Amino acid sequence: MSRLSIRDIELRVASSPTEPLAWPRSLTPAEREVASLLIRGWSHAQIATTRRVTVDTVSSHVSSMTSKLGLDSVHRLIVALAAPRDE
Repeated sequence: MSRLSIRDIELRVASSPTEPLAWPRSLTPAEREVASLLIRGWSHAQIATTRRVTVDTVSSHVSSMTSKLGLDSVHRLIVALAAPRDE
């Protein structure tokens, strides 16, 4: 299974008639970066080190994203962001 970038996901969503374009755009640039790294399988600690922030900050971004997208876990967030869209 290949990993998708946030841009790849946005392009798939944009081309899908059943998915609104709004959900990825509701994420801040920092949330998009964190999401992109989560999709690649990075841990919160790895993301924090790379972004030069605390693990708590990464967790805060993840919590914000799950809330914005109406999800209840980081696993569901990753699945939702990485899922291929029907084209």
